[in-house]
Amino acid sequence: LARRFIGIMRSRQADPLRTWIRYATSTDLAPNVRFAHTLNRNFDATKSASKKPKSKGQAAGQINRLITLKRAIYGWDSATQIEAEPLIV
Repeated sequence: LARRFIGIMRSRQADPLRTWIRYATSTDLAPNVRFAHTLNRNFDATKSASKKPKSKGQAAGQINRLITLKRAIYGWDSATQIEAEPLIV
């Protein structure tokens, strides 16, 4: 059931989503039923999210983390100083 949902989201097709929701609500697994009801309640948002490309949030967060660590290690206060003084290795 979870793999089918992942496949639907990766394929970026919202058409099979209604069928998946109907199937998930008919199972005996309470978390799946709750999740399917939530998707159904917010179906328009779920449908539009399934058509959009993946978020780059995780990568952006890791880059910001590295910049913060670099600032802490080398004692620079702003990003302009990091850009102005390249690291010499």
